[in-house]
Amino acid sequence: MSRILILTDLSEGSFHAARFAIRAFDPGAHEFILIRSFMDLGDPLTPSSIEAMQRSMEQGLGSFEERLQALPEASHLQTGHLAFNGPLLEAVHQMTAMGDVEALVMGTRPEGRPLLLGSNTSSIIKHAGVPVIAVPTSWKDRPLDRILYADDLMDQERTEDLGPLVRIARRAGAEIVRMHIYPLEMLEKEEHPLRELAEADPRLGDVPHSEIYVHGDRVMERLMELLEDDRFGLVAVMHRRTGLWDGLMHRSTAKQLALHTRVPLLVMPG
Repeated sequence: MSRILILTDLSEGSFHAARFAIRAFDPGAHEFILIRSFMDLGDPLTPSSIEAMQRSMEQGLGSFEERLQALPEASHLQTGHLAFNGPLLEAVHQMTAMGDVEALVMGTRPEGRPLLLGSNTSSIIKHAGVPVIAVPTSWKDRPLDRILYADDLMDQERTEDLGPLVRIARRAGAEIVRMHIYPLEMLEKEEHPLRELAEADPRLGDVPHSEIYVHGDRVMERLMELLEDDRFGLVAVMHRRTGLWDGLMHRSTAKQLALHTRVPLLVMPG
């Protein structure tokens, strides 16, 4: 049985993230592991205070699990937890080293503060080594019937793994809408080979999908337009050192996207 790692600070925001995880992944086919780090909580901890903090965290995680298990959609939910004395990323690596991790899910900072540029969020996405779903605090439960996949076509050999995206779409019965990013001269050529490549991706299998073509200079503007009216329940990108993800992490428009979107973000390792 594969595992879904859920990073939590026991807040309502992280509870929303955990609820989205249950919506996206079959509770009967995954174990959901809650992770709480208590390294950076103030002055250096003594052995006795570490033990007391461990007990407190264990109790808090236990209560959090009970809330999750009481949800109507949580039948057959299997949970576990880890209260970790150390850096959060170290806890993640400890769990992923054990294998069989399908994805990591985390809440983002409260509305009004940067989403992708928060230090924990961006560090986890960059270094976790597994698919990461970042769920905004302002996420509202809605049908996961359409997923936007922003594809810059840098993987022309189709070697990157879209498995997490495809499995989420199949479970939800969702359509994947692929937003392909082209230089303007490619958009003007109806028979350009990259256009044909975009429309024939065997990795999507039997999942319903459609295409949107966007000029590269308008990608952030268009992405925000598409996410404004709640047409999509999830947006997915591939994490690479260059390309679309690089733009999301570094361009000033990323802050606008971060502050205004209510849509969870799936980042798959490239």
